[in-house]
Amino acid sequence: MHEILKGMLTYTKTDIICVATLLLIITRIYGWKKKDIFMKLYFWITFSSFCMVAAFAAGNLADYGIISMCRGLRSLVWACAFIAFNYTIFLWFIYSGIFRESSIISNQMSCLHCAIPAVINMVIIIIACFVDGFYSINDAGKFLRGKYYGFLFIVPAVYITISTAALLKDAYLEKKSGRGKRYVVLISFTVPVILGAFIQNMEPQTNMLVIGICIGVISAYCNLSVDEVAQEVIMKNIELEYSQAELKIALEHEKRQYNTVSSLANIYIFMYYINMHDDSYERIKDYTLANEAVGGTKCASTALRKIYSERAVQKHINMMLEFTDLSTLDERIGKNEYISTEYKGKKVGWCRARFIEVDRDENGKLKHVIFAVQDISNEKQQMLELQDALNYANQKAYVDGLTGVKNVTAYKEYIEIIDDVIKNSEVDFAVAIFDINGLKYVNDNYGHEKGNILIIDSCRCICRAFKHSPVFRIGGDEFVAIIENADMEQLNNCRRNLEQQFEQINEMYPDYYFASVAMGIVHYDSKKHSCYDDVFKKADAAMYENKQEIKRKPENSWMLRY
Repeated sequence: MHEILKGMLTYTKTDIICVATLLLIITRIYGWKKKDIFMKLYFWITFSSFCMVAAFAAGNLADYGIISMCRGLRSLVWACAFIAFNYTIFLWFIYSGIFRESSIISNQMSCLHCAIPAVINMVIIIIACFVDGFYSINDAGKFLRGKYYGFLFIVPAVYITISTAALLKDAYLEKKSGRGKRYVVLISFTVPVILGAFIQNMEPQTNMLVIGICIGVISAYCNLSVDEVAQEVIMKNIELEYSQAELKIALEHEKRQYNTVSSLANIYIFMYYINMHDDSYERIKDYTLANEAVGGTKCASTALRKIYSERAVQKHINMMLEFTDLSTLDERIGKNEYISTEYKGKKVGWCRARFIEVDRDENGKLKHVIFAVQDISNEKQQMLELQDALNYANQKAYVDGLTGVKNVTAYKEYIEIIDDVIKNSEVDFAVAIFDINGLKYVNDNYGHEKGNILIIDSCRCICRAFKHSPVFRIGGDEFVAIIENADMEQLNNCRRNLEQQFEQINEMYPDYYFASVAMGIVHYDSKKHSCYDDVFKKADAAMYENKQEIKRKPENSWMLRY
């Protein structure tokens, strides 16, 4: 009986049957490799098993003389068979780990764990290629088993035995959990493989390893036809994978939100998270002065009213009570993301209060807002300093540096205003043009410092005489006064006053020159003049005539020396 069974399990017929069976299963499950990782692994386990069985079958057919192989090809076929066997075991360990929801598979050490027997066996296979103690190929291409041939199967067999024991333990512990069928699928593969490997070691002439793997694949395939088992495992692992990914994303999002709020809290002196539906609030950042005013109040509206009734300066209290009125906040924010205002506190100084929209309910009403207060005292101080600097810069831009009166830039802007007024309404003004006499003579003979004194003194006389009218320096020795207001009413007095001013100042001047100006004054007449320039040209012509008249006087002969 033993010999009959041994003969039935010899290689040629069983190999062909196993190859055909595995090929049939591969064709049936070909589409599985396009599904989830669970089905992909099972397909490649079956495919690698088919490659192993096919390689063993080809080698055995060569041994029995049915096909012919050279020594090199025979060695390659057997190496491929052992490598395929190794790969099958490696994939099965990963497959069973996922199927069992093993914690080992859920980290980066899983592949290393599953690869341990595969690596050990690969080392043995490589050694076997160079050491005849495992197997050898004679010159005729026939495979000969060596003394240590069994070691090629011992490591996988031991490892599979340990894996099977773990499966049986899990099956026993979870027999009441409704997952028993899951372990039937796993055990249905491992038990035939391990039995086949041990029988193969005891009876090397048989082909029990090939038969065991074939039976294991067929048994697992039959059990996998139970849809609820496969679907339970697939969905369980997919849900686990997604839940872990979602948890990681949620934690990262929460961390970003926390960092964002913490960064904002550094900007604001206190922040409240307000629930608009129930008028409650949470303190994101506390502030002593606000806490003292609020006390134990749980109502957001009351808390804000207490803060600004007690902590805002008197003239800003009503404004802040209106701003913090939560009953009108939704309407005031509208489609904006936030609204803000500035107020002055009694102790803090200038602050900026802001309502920031967080979210809205299904009806589009505000659900949550953040109320934040920022200390802007430094900002206000910087703005005041900047405004002072701008005012000073503007003043410098419109003021003549030597005399302190308005310069030519201010003059041009002023006449633009006058022209606009002339076009749109009635206006009463006169233009007086002044030219300092003898300035070139003084500069050339006594230096520019004396010339500057002459310019300053002449300007001072003009300003004192026409004290109700703007005076502009539009050239080195030329000034313009736009006479208006009270000066227009007392124009003759202004002229006499100008002469008196120069008489007083010339008492301090040397005998060889004195201060004086040539002057031309023209009154604006809407019938004669269409714009300011018309008045200016006539005043300039009058000033020139006056200058020539001054030069013709004997006492002014010093002016003719240049």
